Amino acid sequence: MKKLFLLILLSLCALKGYTQNQGISYQAVILNPNVQELPGVDAQENILANSSVVIQFTIVNEIDNYEYQEYHETSTDKYGMINLLIGSGIPTSNNDFTDILWDGYSKKLKVDIDFSGTGSNFLPLSVQELSYMPQPVTAETAATIQANTDAIATNTTNIQSELDTTQTSAGLNADGTYSANGTTNYINTSTSVVSATEDLDAQVKTNEDAIAAN
Repeated sequence: MKKLFLLILLSLCALKGYTQNQGISYQAVILNPNVQELPGVDAQENILANSSVVIQFTIVNEIDNYEYQEYHETSTDKYGMINLLIGSGIPTSNNDFTDILWDGYSKKLKVDIDFSGTGSNFLPLSVQELSYMPQPVTAETAATIQANTDAIATNTTNIQSELDTTQTSAGLNADGTYSANGTTNYINTSTSVVSATEDLDAQVKTNEDAIAAN
């Protein structure tokens, strides 16, 4: 298959989470598909300069399903260069770029190009592995993380309150320890609920045997 591009420079790890527009920076130098490359010929003479093209990006998940797709109508500069931001194009899928689940599983970036500029005749350009950190931290995700943290803290407080009530009802202190009741007759030296139960049971058995003997 004829080589369609000279150079692709991807900022695949730099999900722009601290700018207004989230996305993946994409740069490529496009070669003219109608020029035959020859050994010893300067590749610069083969660049597709000042031409309208349509670039289609597809995010493919670990089971090769299309997770997101969009296209960009753009033009190469005099050097055949295009500079695009994946995530700011026109979506062709039923979801948005921000819906992509960056969960740490492998993803690929599939790139197609239409040299006619109409978006009706895409040819495969490249398929590359995406390298990224799971769930890039943005203002939105930071707010979500904080909300979840607050919810966890609230739930922890509620659980601790319920646990304190349960422990108190079971004869335990709030920290889960057991304090012997010095006013009792048979379990005033017990060191736990279990030992108190065993001591009381043993005394009941002793009393039962004594009554039976009389």
